[in-house]
Amino acid sequence: MTRQVALLRGVNLGGRKVVMSELRAVCEKAGFTKVETLIASGNLVPGSNFKGSTLESLLEVVIKNEMGLHTEVSVRTASQLDA
Repeated sequence: MTRQVALLRGVNLGGRKVVMSELRAVCEKAGFTKVETLIASGNLVPGSNFKGSTLESLLEVVIKNEMGLHTEVSVRTASQLDA
């Protein structure tokens, strides 16, 4: 399983508040493992066998269905972030 960072667009700005503990709980409930969140950044590191755009789509659906928030998710590997 490759660890990837999920970047949520436009959260915790202008009234689009996401509590990181709730985001982590929602993702764990959806089956992601070893979920880590980074302060109030809207960034997340979910354990998953899904990659790239598939993981982005899954997270977008989970966040919308469970938290009522429509947001774009961008997933990057460590090497992609380094570049």
